[in-house]
Amino acid sequence: MRNLYIDVRIGNVIAVLKPLFWLLLIEVLVFTILALIPQGHDVYVYLLEEGFWTNAVPIILLFIALIFLSCSSGLGGEMILSQSETIWLPKLPEDVPENPDQTNAGYGSFRSWLVTFLWYFPYLSFLLGLYKVIAFQKKTDSEGFGNTAIFLTLFFTGLGLWLIFKVRKGIWRYIRYRLEKIHNDDKKASEFIQDFRGAGKVKLKDFKPLINILCVFFTFSVLLFIVFAFLPSNFYYFIGAAALMVFGLGTWTNVYVAVELIDKLYKVNPFSFTFNGRGYSLSLKMVILIWVLICSYFNSDHPVNALDGAPLKPNVTLAENLDRYHRTFKPDGTKIPIVFVAVDGGASRTGLFGAMMLSVLQDNLPDFKNHVFAYSDISGGTLGANVFYALSRDGLVTQDKSDTCFTEQSRRFFKRDFLAPVIGTFLFGDALGYFWPGYIPKFDRGLALETEWQAAWKDIMPFLKNKTENAMELGVKRMLEISDTAKYFKPVMFINSHEVETGKRAIYSNVLMNDTVFSAISNLNNRVNRDLPFSSAILFSARFPLISPSVAVEVDGIKRHYVDGGYFESSGTLTLYEALLSLEDSLKSNMYDVFVIHLDGSEELAKDANKGNRFLNEPLDIITGAISDQSGHTEFATENLKNYVSRRYKKSHFITLKVGDKLKDVPVNWVLSNGAINRVLKRCKDIWATPDLDELKQAIGFSLPINKQSQRLRR
Repeated sequence: MRNLYIDVRIGNVIAVLKPLFWLLLIEVLVFTILALIPQGHDVYVYLLEEGFWTNAVPIILLFIALIFLSCSSGLGGEMILSQSETIWLPKLPEDVPENPDQTNAGYGSFRSWLVTFLWYFPYLSFLLGLYKVIAFQKKTDSEGFGNTAIFLTLFFTGLGLWLIFKVRKGIWRYIRYRLEKIHNDDKKASEFIQDFRGAGKVKLKDFKPLINILCVFFTFSVLLFIVFAFLPSNFYYFIGAAALMVFGLGTWTNVYVAVELIDKLYKVNPFSFTFNGRGYSLSLKMVILIWVLICSYFNSDHPVNALDGAPLKPNVTLAENLDRYHRTFKPDGTKIPIVFVAVDGGASRTGLFGAMMLSVLQDNLPDFKNHVFAYSDISGGTLGANVFYALSRDGLVTQDKSDTCFTEQSRRFFKRDFLAPVIGTFLFGDALGYFWPGYIPKFDRGLALETEWQAAWKDIMPFLKNKTENAMELGVKRMLEISDTAKYFKPVMFINSHEVETGKRAIYSNVLMNDTVFSAISNLNNRVNRDLPFSSAILFSARFPLISPSVAVEVDGIKRHYVDGGYFESSGTLTLYEALLSLEDSLKSNMYDVFVIHLDGSEELAKDANKGNRFLNEPLDIITGAISDQSGHTEFATENLKNYVSRRYKKSHFITLKVGDKLKDVPVNWVLSNGAINRVLKRCKDIWATPDLDELKQAIGFSLPINKQSQRLRR
């Protein structure tokens, strides 16, 4: 009998959890985002920096969103349980009499605990993440986290939990009051509420006050969809990524609860049909799924954002551009320094590091930008490299003041919250687009990210010589094209992407690529038949689903999709290696001093950090192997380029500069806090002071201190 009792308890737990599967999945997602991943932690830091000292709107909206999500989760869970058979009835032996107390074993307490969990868990997840962030900031002595921030955080802790408690209590007090009015019987109202919290189904027609409250939540969710879906993308910046994420999860929770209740309430529905004499009924969830699949077939899958002009069609080879590079320097008998740059992928982490490190070099070596011959970049590194390139092209008003140097402009660009428009468009716009068979540009989160890059460039335009043209909005043809008649030099740009259908590397460039050297690639210049905004060309390399969608390019009825270049390898060194191979004959002479700079965005890990799979190794080996494949490609490409440069030129001329910080310090994210930005800036300045760059400094014309010159002579 004891074993039967235990079986009943376990069965009742499973019976209660089963109807809440999707709701609990949302709770797991909430906990992961708000309490676990470093991206969520740095968003908190960003909010605390901005919210407590300059703009309190995002953190207040986040507070409201958390209350909304907690109430939606708790009330939705109670409604779903009230419409489900949530008690397990075991088949008893004939000689064992039925015992209601035993059958209900563990049910009441577990249901009560679970409902309370659903009401408070989202807010508690937020608090856990927030406390971890404050502990980390205090430990690292970061700016802006004094006693005021801690006091306000504790205040929000108490206020939030108190509000959730009061809302929950107020809802049920209102329901009880309305039931008493309807039935004119306090005892009957108590019985209805007791039945609602019992194991069996209840008739919702007896709970009209509760239906009214659910309608209020659902109506508010619909209003949020309408407002946020059609809101201009630059407004997302003022709401904040965190509030948008939580509001989005709350609205979709209410939509799910509404669909679930419709399925349970209407057994005979418009989607019933008869086949071979048997009756069938499709649930609303199944109908929605079928409709989404149909829309997916007809939808144009986020087409590339194109302009009306002619496309970028390179007609200059690498060797021909090298001749132009050579002609820009006066022959004086010394070797001409020539720099090749590869920048890792990693959203704003490597985007900031790439732009900031190149800017530090430029601010200290004013001629540095003129010696960069080629960039090969991936994902966020593509954004960083092209921000530096555009700064070099447009020029600064002056470099005498601290707020007009290259470093400060890179900082100003990446200080903007690029994540908010992506999250807002994804949860409220793009998600609705899945239910429509046509493409709606307003709902494209890729376009939202581009628009935010353009807005970030507008922030730095007052400090540029070119104050009239937004580089991110200009056509890529104008920004990158190397004319065969032009006598001036323009650097080579390799924007690395990945073709989904073939698995090939895809490259968009401003030079002709030799098929015998750049082997087995998809040449994007041959597939794109119109001009693109500069921001769209950059985004070809930085589309990492689900954050930004794949882009579709269709030519002659053949559609191809392109995603983040880091799917193949995330350093850009493979393309740079092929470029050096292509120039091997041209670089044979003693005219050039070749340097390769690899801006490495990986975190510093101990050699024994990966101890291997110890649990469920067979299924995990499949997943881990697929993920690690990219890391293996990256390491191979980097080492291959390093060995080539070491053999052919000089070992010290392959310069690896690492951002170094752990992911929790500078996360892979499209928004970075001031603390993270300051850590990257400090790292770049520290790198500048290391001897790794001495040969590059001397080659480009930097005067080394006397003691370093004497050390070099002794070597």
